[in-house]
Amino acid sequence: MHETNAEAAVIVIGVALSAALLAGILAKWAQVPKVTAYLFAGLLLGPHASHVVPSWLISWVPEMISGQWPIIREEHHGILEPIGDFAMALVLFSMGCGFTLLHFRKILPRVARLSFGELGLTFMLVTTGLIAIGTQWQVAILFGALALATAPATTILVLKENKSEGPVTDFTSAMIAVNNLACIIAFEVLFMFWMYSEGLAKTPLLQEFGHIVLGLASAVALGVLGGIVLAYCCAFLARSRWMILVVAITGMLLGTCWHFELSYLLAFLAMGVTVANLSEFTDKIEDEMGHLTGMLCVVFFIAHGAELDLSALVTAGGLGVGYIVFRLVGKYFGVWIAADAHRDGPLVKRWLGATLLSQAGAAIALSAIAVNQTVGTKLEGKAEELQAVILGTVVFFEIVGPIMIRWSLLKSGEVPLSHAISHSDRTLLGELGGMLNRALLSIGINPWKRVSTEELQIESMMQRNFKTLDASANFKKTVAFIEQSRENTYTVVEKTGAIVGIIRFGDVRDEHFDPELGSLVCAIDLARQSFPRLFPDQPIIEAWTAFNENSFDVLPVISREEPHKVVGMIRRRDIVSMLAVQNREN
Repeated sequence: MHETNAEAAVIVIGVALSAALLAGILAKWAQVPKVTAYLFAGLLLGPHASHVVPSWLISWVPEMISGQWPIIREEHHGILEPIGDFAMALVLFSMGCGFTLLHFRKILPRVARLSFGELGLTFMLVTTGLIAIGTQWQVAILFGALALATAPATTILVLKENKSEGPVTDFTSAMIAVNNLACIIAFEVLFMFWMYSEGLAKTPLLQEFGHIVLGLASAVALGVLGGIVLAYCCAFLARSRWMILVVAITGMLLGTCWHFELSYLLAFLAMGVTVANLSEFTDKIEDEMGHLTGMLCVVFFIAHGAELDLSALVTAGGLGVGYIVFRLVGKYFGVWIAADAHRDGPLVKRWLGATLLSQAGAAIALSAIAVNQTVGTKLEGKAEELQAVILGTVVFFEIVGPIMIRWSLLKSGEVPLSHAISHSDRTLLGELGGMLNRALLSIGINPWKRVSTEELQIESMMQRNFKTLDASANFKKTVAFIEQSRENTYTVVEKTGAIVGIIRFGDVRDEHFDPELGSLVCAIDLARQSFPRLFPDQPIIEAWTAFNENSFDVLPVISREEPHKVVGMIRRRDIVSMLAVQNREN
C-alpha cells in the first residue's frame, strides 16, 4: 500500500469511527436504532451527501472543510469493503452460534410454517405484481427471488443492541437464515433457467445445476470444518488467545470463499452452528468476540451508508415503488397469514413480519452477478435495470427496516427497560464539576471547606432540587419519569406528599418494556417499602454508613414530623468525594 493510501485508510477509519460515536449518542437520545444512525452518518460522509444536504447549507461551511468533502470517496470503498465483509462474517458466525440443534428442533415446525407463508406470499406478490405493471416475466421472477432476502447484519445488530428476548426475537433470528438461503438458491436457479431460455448458457443445464449444488455444499463444508477446528482448539487454548484463533480462522475461511466464489453467508452460519453444538464454551467465545465484532460493524455500516444514494431511489421510479410495496405486503402478511395466534402467540402474528424488512448485501451481490454474467448479451439492459431498482430500494429498506425492527420488539414486549428508554444518571454540568474538583485536588487545592465529618449534617450536602413520582402513576407514566430523571433512585409519594417507597433503576432495568401493561401496573407496585430512613439533622457519617450497608446510589432525606415528606436527596458519590479530600488532608 502506498503511503498516500495508508494515510487515507487511517484518516477515513478515524473519521468514520468518530462520526459513528457521535451518531450513536444521538441515536440513544432520539431512541432510534444505532444502525440507522450509522447509515446516516456514512451517507453524510460519502460521495452522495450532496443529494441529502441542501446546497445553501453547504455554502455556509468554510471552504477549508467543504473542500475536503466527501470524506469517504469512491476510491475508499476498496479500503473499507474487506473490513465490512469481515464484520459480516463475524455477525453470521454469532448468529449461527444461537442455533443449537436441540433448540432448533423445537421451533423448526413453526419456523418452517412461518417461512413458507412469508416466502411464498412475498415471491408471489412481487412477481405477479411487477408483471401486472409491465415488467417482463423473466425479470419479475428474479425480483421475486431477490425480495426473499433479509439483511442479516442489520437485523442481528438491532436485536443485539436492544438485548431482546422472546418468541419474536427467536423466530426472527431463525427466519433470517432461511430467507437468505432461499434467496440464494431461488435466484441462482431462476437466473440459470433465464439464461437457458434465451440460449445464452455456456454449459449443459445439469452441469450448471450441479455446479450450484456443489458451491452451496462446499460453503457449508468449509464452515463445518472451521467450526470443528475452532471448537476443538478452544478446549486447549487459554481464553486470552481465543480472539486470535477466531480472527485467524475467519480470515482464512473468508479468503477461501472469495477465491472460489462461494457463499460466505452459508459458510459462517455453518461455522457458528457447528461451534454451538460441539463446544461447551460457545457463550464465552461470543463474549470474547463481542467488542471486536461491534467495532467492525460500525465501520461496516458507515461504509454501507456512504454507498447509499437517495437519488437511486428516485431513479428506480414506478418499478421501484411497486417492488417496495409488494415486498412490504408480502413480508408482513405472509407471516400474519401463516402464524397461529394460539400456538405462536398473538404478538408473533402481529409483529414478526415487520422485523424481516431490511435488505442489503445478498440482494445487491446477486443483482451484480446478473449484470456481470450478461455483459455483451441482449439481456444486459434488463440485468442493469434489475440492479438499478435493487440499489434504489435498498436505500428505503435499510432506513425503514431497522426502525421497524425496534418498533416491533418494543410492541411485543421483548426489550428490557434499560434498552427501551434513554436513561443516564450523568449530566454534562455534573461531569464538568467532577473533573474540576479532581483537577483542583491534583494541584493541592481543597474544593471542600475544611470541616469535621462529625459536625457535618446531611442537610448541608443534600440536593433540594428533585422530583417525586406519584404512587398512582401508571406504567407508561412511570417509564417516562425514569427516562427524564438523571438519578437511579426515584421517590414514590402519596397525594399528601408522604413517602411510600422508592424505585431503583437497577430493580427494573432488566424487566421487559411491555406496552400492554398500560394501567395494570402502577408506581407503587414497582416500589420497595424497605429502605434506610435519613433525616436532615443526622451526621453525614450516618448517611455514609447507610450507603455502605446497602447498594443504593441515592437515598431520600425525609422530615421527622408526620407525614414524612421528602425534603431532599443525598448521593453516594458526593459523600465519597468529600471523604476522599478529608482523608488526603489528614
